[in-house]
Amino acid sequence: MNRFDELIKQFWWQVTQHCEAIRMLGMNQIPLNNNLLESIQKRLVDIDPYLTFHFVRNEQSDYVDLVFGCDGYTNRIDLVLDIVNAAPQLQGLRPVAFNARAVQIPELIDMGEFWVALEDPFFQLRQQGQTVHLDIYLEDLNAFNEDPRMEGVMMLLDAILGEYDLMTRITSINWLDLPADPLDHNLLQLSHLRTVFDNQRHHIRTIGIAVH
Repeated sequence: MNRFDELIKQFWWQVTQHCEAIRMLGMNQIPLNNNLLESIQKRLVDIDPYLTFHFVRNEQSDYVDLVFGCDGYTNRIDLVLDIVNAAPQLQGLRPVAFNARAVQIPELIDMGEFWVALEDPFFQLRQQGQTVHLDIYLEDLNAFNEDPRMEGVMMLLDAILGEYDLMTRITSINWLDLPADPLDHNLLQLSHLRTVFDNQRHHIRTIGIAVH
C-alpha cells in the first residue's frame, strides 16, 4: 500500500455518498451545489494539489463522465491513473483519466472578453529523432506577458490532440510571433494539426511536456 491509497479510498467514499447528486449536477438537472463540489475538490487536493476534475455529460447515455487530470504535470500521470483504477462501481458516473480529443473540434473558444478562433493560430510540428516540438504562431504575440490567447489555444490543443497525448508526446510547446506570410514559412493552420500529428504519432516516444 502506498501513501496515497487511504486518501484515494476516502475520496471515493465521499463520491459514493453523493453519487446521484453529482450525476444530476453534471447533467445540469439541479442547481449548482458549491458546497458539494468544494468538499469533493478538497478530498482530491488532499491527495495532491495539482489534481483536477470536471464533469462531461455523455450525450449518448444518462452517464456523466468524471474526468480527472493533473494540470499538465506529467509526474502526476500515474497518480491520475491510480485514482481512476481505484474507482468503485458508480451509478450514473464514469471515471475517466484525462480529457479525450474532441470528436468535433470547436471553431471558437469563448474566453469571456474575447474569442480565440481555430483559424487564428498557425503551427509547425518539428520532429527531432523520436521527440516532437510544437511551434505555435499567433499574430502580435506577447508571450513574455502571458498573452491571454495562449490559454484559449491550449484548450484547442486539448480538443485536437487529447490531454494525454499533449502531455506525453509533445516535448515542448513554443510560442512565436506570426510572420507576415505564414505559407512562406511552411506553417499550417491549427485545424490541420490532428492529421499531421496522427501521421507521426506511432514514431514518437512518450515523454513529458515543457512550455516555453
